[in-house]
Amino acid sequence: FTAKLRNQLLLIFPRLIHEYDQNQILQFLFKHNKLDFIMNLWCSNHNDFIYPYYKKISITALAKLVKNNNNNLNNITFNGYPIININAPRSSRSKSKKIQYTKMPFVVKFFQILIDTFRDLVEIQSIYDDDHDDEDDDDD
Repeated sequence: FTAKLRNQLLLIFPRLIHEYDQNQILQFLFKHNKLDFIMNLWCSNHNDFIYPYYKKISITALAKLVKNNNNNLNNITFNGYPIININAPRSSRSKSKKIQYTKMPFVVKFFQILIDTFRDLVEIQSIYDDDHDDEDDDDD
């Protein structure tokens, strides 16, 4: 997949959450054993959304899910931070083990995503503001 196509496909779920009854959507995905997969895919790829508007749609949909406090979501665990053993001996790439992650519930994952999104949007805004400040300085 290209990044743009993946973004468009993943945006289907936030848009559904905004436009339709989220409980029915969650029940449908849970009934077909896809809720865990979809939520993990959505949350793990949220920071890859190309445009700030896509991130806003996604984060507000996730906020609606947090507000809803659905039991099916509370039972899902998400990958958190990589577990790093500082006492482990050095290893080569050929001997490297699969990276293990801490596990976190949906609400904690949401706040991690919210903080990352806020940081990204502030950076984008500061770049935009810097560009406009430079244009104002040129006018003098």
